[in-house]
Formats: sequence, C-alpha cells, structure tokens
Amino acid sequence: MFTPRHINNILFTTACLLLLVACGDGLSPEEAFQNGKYATSFQQYKALAETGDIDAANYLGIHYYLGLGTPKDYKEANDWFLISALAENADAMRNLGVMYMRGLGLAQDWARAYGWLYHAAEREHPTAKDYIGVVMEHVTPNKSMQERALVEGLIKEAAKQRDQE
Repeated sequence: MFTPRHINNILFTTACLLLLVACGDGLSPEEAFQNGKYATSFQQYKALAETGDIDAANYLGIHYYLGLGTPKDYKEANDWFLISALAENADAMRNLGVMYMRGLGLAQDWARAYGWLYHAAEREHPTAKDYIGVVMEHVTPNKSMQERALVEGLIKEAAKQRDQE
C-alpha cells in the first residue's frame, strides 16, 4: 500500500526524470555515460541519487571515484557507495570494500574491506570473491568474523530505518 509520502516520492522522481531527459539531449544516464557525456550522466545520476535511487547512488560514487563529469573526490565516492551499500547494492558493497582495501578517501582497513566484500560475494557479485582472496592475507579469522557481523548489523539497521520512513 502506498502512503502519501510514497506517492509524493514517485511523482517527484518522475518529474526529475522528465526534466533530466529534457536537459540531457534525450539520453538516459546510462546512455550518456556510455557515450562519454560524463557531465550529463553525473547530473542525472546525482538527481536520481538524491531522491533515493540506490543504483544511481552507486553510479554517482563511480563518477566521483573516477572524476567523470566532476572533480575526483574519494570522500564523496565513499559516501555515495555507503548509501547504496547499506541498501544492499552488491556493486556498491564491492566498491566500498575496494576503497577500504586501498585506503582511498578513508583509512585503509583490511578487516572492514573484508566485511563489505564478504556481503557483496554473498549477493553473488562476480569479482568480490577475487578481492576477498587478497584481503584475507591481511585479516585474522576472528577479525573477519567480527567485521562480517558488524557490516551485517549496519545493513540491518539501515533497513529498519528505511522501514520506519
């Protein structure tokens, strides 16, 4: 059942999409990205991410990570990856795990990298398991279990908060 808030969100998102298509040469954000129109795809993904689109939040993180259509900013990339990862986007979980693994925009943390990569692999992300192999060389079994539980707790808490909205 849709609440008035859900309906308002749907209407707002639809209006944003129509506006974005009108301003973006008629290209979807995916098409703009694939055609190298990164400034356009960045603006479109940003508008979608700000309305709660978790896939768009991950793509916005990619734009910040690579500096496509915006200056490179690892902190912003991590913030958007986290939003998407907490909503159980496996790509964002993998991306966040890699950021922790490499220490990009945050302190390098092999254990936290493991936690996010583990949950991405659980959701059958195609490359997360490859990264886990690298990370496990730096994490004790006890620490890996703690981080899996910590990340799982973060995901569950975010789900509860979404359910209450």
